Amino acid sequence: MNLVERVLEISHLFDVMDRENASQWQKDKVAEFRRDYPELNDDLDFCFEVLAGKHKLGFTVRESDFYTQVANINTGSIKNLFNYMKTITIYDKSEQAIDIACMAIPIDIRRFMIKLLNREYRLGYSNKGNMVTDKHCMLAKPYPAGIKEAKRYYIQEKLNGNRCIAYYENDMWHFMSRSQKPLKLNFDMTGFDTTRVYDGEVMTRDKMGNRDFSRTSGTINSKFGDKSNLMYFVYDVLDDQMSYKERRAHLLNVKGTTHPSVVILKVLDKIMVYPDPALNQELDKILDYIVAHGGEGVILRDPDAPYHHSKNSGDRKPYLLKYKKTKTCELRIISWNEGKSKYEGMIGSFICATDDQQVIVSVAGISDDIRMSDPKLWIGKIIEVTYFEYSKSDVKDVYSLQFPRMTGVRNDKDETSTTDEILNTYIGW
Repeated sequence: MNLVERVLEISHLFDVMDRENASQWQKDKVAEFRRDYPELNDDLDFCFEVLAGKHKLGFTVRESDFYTQVANINTGSIKNLFNYMKTITIYDKSEQAIDIACMAIPIDIRRFMIKLLNREYRLGYSNKGNMVTDKHCMLAKPYPAGIKEAKRYYIQEKLNGNRCIAYYENDMWHFMSRSQKPLKLNFDMTGFDTTRVYDGEVMTRDKMGNRDFSRTSGTINSKFGDKSNLMYFVYDVLDDQMSYKERRAHLLNVKGTTHPSVVILKVLDKIMVYPDPALNQELDKILDYIVAHGGEGVILRDPDAPYHHSKNSGDRKPYLLKYKKTKTCELRIISWNEGKSKYEGMIGSFICATDDQQVIVSVAGISDDIRMSDPKLWIGKIIEVTYFEYSKSDVKDVYSLQFPRMTGVRNDKDETSTTDEILNTYIGW
């Protein structure tokens, strides 16, 4: 099929579905279309993505008296036509450039393309279930990685909650984790755009410290537990065609009355950030304030950057940066765990504790020369440990530390940090 023939088939489907509300009927119609026209699946998916706001030209397509057939476009796909029009206007959105772009639309399909590109179809079917990459969330790089020159960034508090992606499908909102697994949540998203996919984190109400991470996870995953104390902090929109400045403007324009458990996370400031951390006194002041009030750190968002869908943990861009400070304490080595894989037969980690045995934790970050030494030589020694926060065990009456790592041996110390010293590093809200 050429472009016109492909579009006319999809146009007929969309005209039948337009402004109909029987969602199961619409799903059946789409499934039937896919079976009858498997060669049009890519075009169909692209059209659904356009209606969901994933692809934008940056201007309103309008009627014109100067439509013409473009041979090389007419043999391609709807996506090729879209990209051709976008290329013409990417650096020039003058009236003349837009007219030239609109002339690329063959006259036989102009009604459909105008209605599609201006997102005027109301199908009641988003196809988000097939837009898998649309749901991969953006992961942060640690500051200062990726910053090559001074630039202004939006600054937000870094939440240590459970990542939560929200999308609307089959007449209801769905929530899933960073790993694309469904979450047992049901937040009231009244006022949010049902054609959008939102990014945020779920936290326990009024308990914003890091130690509530495990409690929040347990509450989310419980089948019958009380979830009224959970809050959803929304801070981004999964749209790789918009800058963060534009995505932020969309969040601030969410209409209607949202439920008290759904909150748009505030931007604390917009400040100049430098590649050299020593120059960032203003950023450090914000970080120190957040940490002093029980927070973990700050997030830096590039206002001009698009949303990047991180397919895995190593797929990160400098569009989103995290900046946090670790805490330190002194613990005594009381035992050790044997390593696995390449560290088999060596020290894998040290089991460390405070002298009152109220904080017990397995400490990683051990250098290779220590791993290969006799573990008995280390029993009783005091080491310095960095960590982010403490947490209380649900099973034993002891505390643990989040992401503990050994940074050195404290031969100058005869006693460990006290449990009170570790607990008092959390001030609270």
